[in-house]
Amino acid sequence: MPRVWDALTLKIFANAMYGFFAEVNPENVKPLQVKVFKGKDSYSLYTPKKKNPRDTVVTIEKQGQWYAPYLASLITAGGRLLLGMIEESVSRAGGTYLYADTARARARAPA
Repeated sequence: MPRVWDALTLKIFANAMYGFFAEVNPENVKPLQVKVFKGKDSYSLYTPKKKNPRDTVVTIEKQGQWYAPYLASLITAGGRLLLGMIEESVSRAGGTYLYADTARARARAPA
């Protein structure tokens, strides 16, 4: 029984950490007009890009304190890898499986 609790604890921890590593927060900011020079040419643009020229503020996404998209992607990739390994192991053993994850749901009837 303790192993089940260990596995559940690790699953909850990984799911919670994914949220930390993928956090972005919307923030309203005043757009800035920037003059860009390229050789003899120059042009003005607003940064961040405004949807409407009359907008006084635009929304940008600021990174959360623990933002690390490479870690967030590794967590989801690791989960998918484990699901694939379980699927293959069960199929090789002649069993059937039923599972669902964030991207898909699948069921297989016995052959």
